[in-house]
Amino acid sequence: MLKRLMAGVVALGALLVFVGPPADAQTYTLPNSLTRSSESCAPGGPLTLTVEGAAPATDVTFIFDGPPRVVLGIATANAGGVAVLQTAWPDSATPGFHNVTAQGVDDEAGAAPLELTSNVQCGLVAGEPLARTGSDSLPWVRIGVVLVALGGIVLLTSRKRYAVVRETV
Repeated sequence: MLKRLMAGVVALGALLVFVGPPADAQTYTLPNSLTRSSESCAPGGPLTLTVEGAAPATDVTFIFDGPPRVVLGIATANAGGVAVLQTAWPDSATPGFHNVTAQGVDDEAGAAPLELTSNVQCGLVAGEPLARTGSDSLPWVRIGVVLVALGGIVLLTSRKRYAVVRETV
């Protein structure tokens, strides 16, 4: 009886673990970060770049690596170490992968230089979706794990029942 109860508890636990909803996403902000307003660049399109972690009242230079290499602008960090630059993607941006770099002074390391890089892909046509090349198989995996656990429980209980019947005969 105790084994059946334990098997039932294990099965219920497996069911709750594998079929339960996912936990809320955890966010963590790095002390020094470079963020941008758009995921890909469209030449001439609007762009907002934000650096967190710069020394207050220091200049942060934003550079697009090109080709050609273009200084997007310079912004001064506020008292909280945040520098925001509103600009546009360079008209000369060629298709491919590029870096946007922010250079300044690190607030955490005193007068040490701050250099943050963000990767971007240029040349995607806006509104043109990427091909979906896979499927979401996680629900099927969860169902399979639960079915295997239930099958194991049935197997254990049937073996015990068979052993009891065999002893009585």
